[in-house]
Amino acid sequence: MPKMRRRKASPASRLRPFWILAIFIAILSAFAGYFVVTSPVFRPRAISVSSNRIVSRSDIVARAAIAGDRNIWMQNTRAMVSRIETIPYIATAAVHRHLDGTVSIDVTERIPFAVVETHGERAI
Repeated sequence: MPKMRRRKASPASRLRPFWILAIFIAILSAFAGYFVVTSPVFRPRAISVSSNRIVSRSDIVARAAIAGDRNIWMQNTRAMVSRIETIPYIATAAVHRHLDGTVSIDVTERIPFAVVETHGERAI
């Protein structure tokens, strides 16, 4: 009689009895992901702007272009920052998202270092 060697079961053969459970978990995860993305809980409720003196809050919020009907976690904050930083008086900007649906925008304004006057007009 030939000597039989015992083989270790492969990971696939050990997991094979649980394939229905794995499919159920995958479907449940897909539904949970869909709920999180479409839930009105994560839509922006309030937008706060800080450290602005020269540029108005409404100009900064308009330039950020935050969609009020979309999940704040699915919106691109880097694009918001780059749009805000195109305002001539804004040096840097930072957009922070919070779990309660608020968005805070922190800006650093440029400090004028020279004023040029010609024919009664001023330029900074």
